[in-house]
Amino acid sequence: MQDKASNDILATTGIAWEDVPRLSLAFDRISACYDDISPLPAHVLEALAGAMIASVRAKPGSCFLDVGVGTGRITIPIARQGYSCIGLDLSTRMMMQLRDKDPQGLVRLVRGDMTCLPFAACSFDAVMAVHVFHLVAQWRLALAEVRRVLRPGGLLLHTLPDKPSTSPTGMAREQWQRIVHELGGHPNHPGAQSGAEVHAALEQMGADTWDEDVVSWRVTLSPRDILRRTETDHHVRATGLDHGLFAQASRRYEAWLLAHFGALDGELEEERHAILTVARFPS
Repeated sequence: MQDKASNDILATTGIAWEDVPRLSLAFDRISACYDDISPLPAHVLEALAGAMIASVRAKPGSCFLDVGVGTGRITIPIARQGYSCIGLDLSTRMMMQLRDKDPQGLVRLVRGDMTCLPFAACSFDAVMAVHVFHLVAQWRLALAEVRRVLRPGGLLLHTLPDKPSTSPTGMAREQWQRIVHELGGHPNHPGAQSGAEVHAALEQMGADTWDEDVVSWRVTLSPRDILRRTETDHHVRATGLDHGLFAQASRRYEAWLLAHFGALDGELEEERHAILTVARFPS
């Protein structure tokens, strides 16, 4: 069954696949539940897809590449509007989930790494990177690869998780980082630490960049949800923390959440924004 489902996923050559865990994070272990735990609801993804098409001023024949395509939550809506789409990912299982939702094969799938894109120069009108650069240790190399495969005038369209420090999730994240640092650990993602860091790197490359606040929405969650999300990130996204240190930090974190918010199961509300960063490199 797996062979049939994955027989149209092209595997690239020239990459030492045994080094993939070092190059980037794969999501095989959460492929079946990824859409359920993704922080972006369906209507936000639809809005982002529409904003990307509008930014590119796409026309028949426009070609999109999604690096880190995952289960195709952004790319499938674009492909269904008639545009040529290629999705690249390290995780075959994530792309098998995509194919289940796209049995017509509108999105062409390639297994590969965004730090070594298996495409010729000047191949795409747009490259999409949705919640990716914070997961890739060599994200600056990935930016160089994106620039290489874009056609003159082509656009990079990227987003990173938006968690303002004033929101409950943002405040909790900052406290988690403090706790882990106090215990001698390093809680950050392996890649870009913020949108500002990516923005600065793009400017150093000579790119013109601008942000579009595509859509906002409200989320209701509990401190326990925040705690569970931290545990999910650790267990399935390879945060790099020693399990003993993580357990000790989690106990302190749970105590802080209880003290700060008053109850682990109380309702919290926060506003989130989908910010689309658009970059155009010099010709």
